[in-house]
Amino acid sequence: MPNQISNAPLIEDAEIPNRVIAGTFVAKINRHRPQALFIATGLFITISCFVVWSLWRIPILHFLAPSIDKNPSPIALHGFELIQTMDRVICKVLPCARAAAIDFKAWRFQLANLGMDEAKRGEEVQSILQIELQNRLLIPVAIPHLELTLSDADENTITQILIGPREWLPKTWQNAHPDFEQTGAPPKEQFNLSIPLRLPANTAGYRLRVAYPSFTQSPSL
Repeated sequence: MPNQISNAPLIEDAEIPNRVIAGTFVAKINRHRPQALFIATGLFITISCFVVWSLWRIPILHFLAPSIDKNPSPIALHGFELIQTMDRVICKVLPCARAAAIDFKAWRFQLANLGMDEAKRGEEVQSILQIELQNRLLIPVAIPHLELTLSDADENTITQILIGPREWLPKTWQNAHPDFEQTGAPPKEQFNLSIPLRLPANTAGYRLRVAYPSFTQSPSL
């Protein structure tokens, strides 16, 4: 009996420190739980934004891209440069779509001239279509077709000629940009073209515009 009485307090004393340690551990977990939840939420939102950006980067960049025609301010240009830097960083981590944006309004004809000799009116003649065409956005833009509509003196359509990118792009440029059908024309890229054409005898006027055949046609020049 004496031994049993003397051992009882020892057992109780051994259980007390364990309870204290367990209680302290639970208290620490409860104290840090809001911070862990905040960090986890922040990481989830960040990763989600990166994934959304990698999937929708083309339309987002297209929407934000300044146009050289509108004389963007230095602040706007610097801001867009920061966005492009962020885009390059994200695309090193996640797979990104590389297709160029499709935009009729991105293209500007700085020059368009179809030589027509009035003295040879009524004869089928060889002519040269001279064009200066520029991508005025600060992002790559898909290279369009050129649609040339020839009309007679009464403005009736004679024929419509659709010239594909492989036909009108200079061969040297195509060789330097072998993936141009996917990557498009670089920002501010300008093309100076001289395209030989055979004109019908009764050609008196023309209309030129860029075209993406699978999309609604753009306003003509």
